Amino acid sequence: MANDLWSISRLADEFGMDRRTVKSRLDEVKPTGVLNKNPAWSLKDAAPFLVDQLTTNVDGCYDVSELPPDLKLKHYQAERERLKLEIDLGDVIPLNVFQDVLADSFKTFAQMMDTFPDVLERDCNIGADALEAVQKTIDEVRTNLHKKMINDSE
Repeated sequence: MANDLWSISRLADEFGMDRRTVKSRLDEVKPTGVLNKNPAWSLKDAAPFLVDQLTTNVDGCYDVSELPPDLKLKHYQAERERLKLEIDLGDVIPLNVFQDVLADSFKTFAQMMDTFPDVLERDCNIGADALEAVQKTIDEVRTNLHKKMINDSE
Protein backbone atom coordinates (compact mmCIF):
# COMPACT_ATOMS: atom_id res chain seq x y z
CA MET A 1 0.00 0.00 0.00
CA ALA A 2 2.92 2.37 0.67
CA ASN A 3 3.78 2.33 -3.07
CA ASP A 4 0.26 3.52 -3.83
CA LEU A 5 0.65 6.55 -1.55
CA TRP A 6 1.90 9.88 -2.79
CA SER A 7 3.62 12.53 -0.68
CA ILE A 8 3.22 16.23 -1.28
CA SER A 9 6.68 16.37 -2.87
CA ARG A 10 5.99 13.44 -5.17
CA LEU A 11 2.62 14.90 -6.22
CA ALA A 12 4.24 18.28 -6.84
CA ASP A 13 6.88 16.68 -9.07
CA GLU A 14 4.33 14.60 -10.96
CA PHE A 15 1.90 17.46 -11.59
CA GLY A 16 4.62 20.07 -12.16
CA MET A 17 3.40 22.23 -9.31
CA ASP A 18 4.92 24.00 -6.35
CA ARG A 19 4.76 22.04 -3.09
CA ARG A 20 2.90 24.90 -1.40
CA THR A 21 0.22 24.82 -4.10
CA VAL A 22 -0.22 21.07 -3.70
CA LYS A 23 -0.40 21.42 0.08
CA SER A 24 -3.00 24.18 -0.09
CA ARG A 25 -5.15 22.27 -2.59
CA LEU A 26 -5.05 19.15 -0.44
CA ASP A 27 -5.88 20.92 2.84
CA GLU A 28 -9.48 19.73 2.65
CA VAL A 29 -8.61 16.19 1.49
CA LYS A 30 -8.20 13.55 4.16
CA PRO A 31 -4.87 11.73 3.81
CA THR A 32 -5.13 8.07 2.81
CA GLY A 33 -2.13 7.08 4.90
CA VAL A 34 1.31 8.04 6.16
CA LEU A 35 4.74 7.96 4.51
CA ASN A 36 7.83 8.70 6.64
CA LYS A 37 5.63 10.20 9.36
CA ASN A 38 4.03 12.61 6.86
CA PRO A 39 0.52 12.52 5.42
CA ALA A 40 0.14 10.83 2.05
CA TRP A 41 -2.68 10.41 -0.44
CA SER A 42 -3.74 7.92 -3.06
CA LEU A 43 -3.52 9.33 -6.54
CA LYS A 44 -7.25 8.86 -7.14
CA ASP A 45 -8.06 10.95 -4.05
CA ALA A 46 -5.54 13.72 -4.71
CA ALA A 47 -5.66 14.13 -8.50
CA PRO A 48 -9.12 15.75 -8.76
CA PHE A 49 -7.94 18.55 -6.46
CA LEU A 50 -4.69 19.08 -8.35
CA VAL A 51 -6.03 19.14 -11.89
CA ASP A 52 -7.78 22.33 -12.95
CA GLN A 53 -11.30 21.32 -13.80
CA LEU A 54 -12.81 23.88 -16.12
CA THR A 55 -16.44 23.97 -17.10
CA THR A 56 -16.47 23.57 -20.86
CA ASN A 57 -19.12 24.02 -23.50
CA VAL A 58 -19.68 21.96 -26.65
CA ASP A 59 -16.80 23.72 -28.43
CA GLY A 60 -14.39 22.62 -25.70
CA CYS A 61 -14.04 26.23 -24.51
CA TYR A 62 -14.62 27.18 -20.92
CA ASP A 63 -17.04 29.77 -19.62
CA VAL A 64 -14.99 32.41 -17.81
CA SER A 65 -17.94 33.42 -15.64
CA GLU A 66 -17.98 29.94 -14.09
CA LEU A 67 -14.29 29.89 -13.18
CA PRO A 68 -13.13 30.31 -9.59
CA PRO A 69 -11.68 33.78 -8.89
CA ASP A 70 -8.01 32.72 -9.06
CA LEU A 71 -8.50 31.14 -12.49
CA LYS A 72 -10.52 34.14 -13.71
CA LEU A 73 -7.58 36.34 -12.77
CA LYS A 74 -5.16 34.07 -14.66
CA HIS A 75 -7.47 34.05 -17.67
CA TYR A 76 -7.72 37.84 -17.84
CA GLN A 77 -3.98 38.27 -17.26
CA ALA A 78 -3.32 35.88 -20.15
CA GLU A 79 -5.81 37.75 -22.35
CA ARG A 80 -4.11 41.05 -21.53
CA GLU A 81 -0.71 39.60 -22.47
CA ARG A 82 -2.16 38.16 -25.71
CA LEU A 83 -3.55 41.58 -26.66
CA LYS A 84 -0.23 43.28 -25.87
CA LEU A 85 1.53 40.78 -28.14
CA GLU A 86 -0.99 41.31 -30.94
CA ILE A 87 -0.54 45.08 -30.63
CA ASP A 88 3.27 44.69 -30.70
CA LEU A 89 3.00 42.48 -33.80
CA GLY A 90 0.70 45.00 -35.47
CA ASP A 91 -2.21 42.56 -35.68
CA VAL A 92 -4.41 44.77 -33.48
CA ILE A 93 -4.70 48.55 -33.43
CA PRO A 94 -5.71 50.20 -30.16
CA LEU A 95 -9.15 51.84 -30.43
CA ASN A 96 -7.90 55.37 -29.70
CA VAL A 97 -5.26 55.09 -32.46
CA PHE A 98 -7.87 53.80 -34.92
CA GLN A 99 -10.29 56.61 -34.00
CA ASP A 100 -7.58 59.25 -34.44
CA VAL A 101 -6.54 57.92 -37.86
CA LEU A 102 -10.16 57.63 -38.99
CA ALA A 103 -10.97 61.16 -37.79
CA ASP A 104 -7.91 62.58 -39.58
CA SER A 105 -8.86 60.71 -42.76
CA PHE A 106 -12.41 62.09 -42.72
CA LYS A 107 -11.18 65.62 -41.99
CA THR A 108 -8.85 65.40 -44.98
CA PHE A 109 -11.66 64.02 -47.14
CA ALA A 110 -14.03 66.79 -46.02
CA GLN A 111 -11.43 69.48 -46.78
CA MET A 112 -10.86 68.02 -50.24
CA MET A 113 -14.59 67.95 -50.95
CA ASP A 114 -14.96 71.56 -49.74
CA THR A 115 -12.29 72.77 -52.17
CA PHE A 116 -13.27 70.50 -55.07
CA PRO A 117 -15.76 72.98 -56.67
CA ASP A 118 -13.08 75.71 -56.53
CA VAL A 119 -10.59 73.43 -58.27
CA LEU A 120 -13.16 72.61 -60.96
CA GLU A 121 -13.91 76.29 -61.50
CA ARG A 122 -10.26 77.36 -61.62
CA ASP A 123 -8.72 74.43 -63.52
CA CYS A 124 -11.62 73.24 -65.67
CA ASN A 125 -13.50 76.50 -66.32
CA ILE A 126 -16.80 74.97 -65.20
CA GLY A 127 -19.78 77.31 -65.15
CA ALA A 128 -21.81 78.42 -62.15
CA ASP A 129 -24.75 76.06 -62.83
CA ALA A 130 -22.49 73.03 -63.07
CA LEU A 131 -20.58 74.07 -59.93
CA GLU A 132 -23.85 74.40 -58.06
CA ALA A 133 -24.81 70.86 -59.14
CA VAL A 134 -21.39 69.54 -58.07
CA GLN A 135 -21.69 71.25 -54.67
CA LYS A 136 -25.19 69.81 -54.20
CA THR A 137 -23.96 66.32 -55.07
CA ILE A 138 -21.00 66.62 -52.67
CA ASP A 139 -23.32 67.77 -49.87
CA GLU A 140 -25.65 64.80 -50.52
CA VAL A 141 -22.75 62.34 -50.49
CA ARG A 142 -21.43 63.78 -47.23
CA THR A 143 -24.91 63.66 -45.65
CA ASN A 144 -25.46 60.06 -46.77
CA LEU A 145 -22.03 59.04 -45.50
CA HIS A 146 -22.76 60.64 -42.14
CA LYS A 147 -26.16 58.89 -41.88
CA LYS A 148 -24.59 55.54 -42.80
CA MET A 149 -21.88 55.95 -40.17
CA ILE A 150 -24.43 56.88 -37.49
CA ASN A 151 -26.74 53.95 -38.37
CA ASP A 152 -23.86 51.43 -38.52
CA SER A 153 -22.54 52.49 -35.13
CA GLU A 154 -25.85 51.81 -33.39
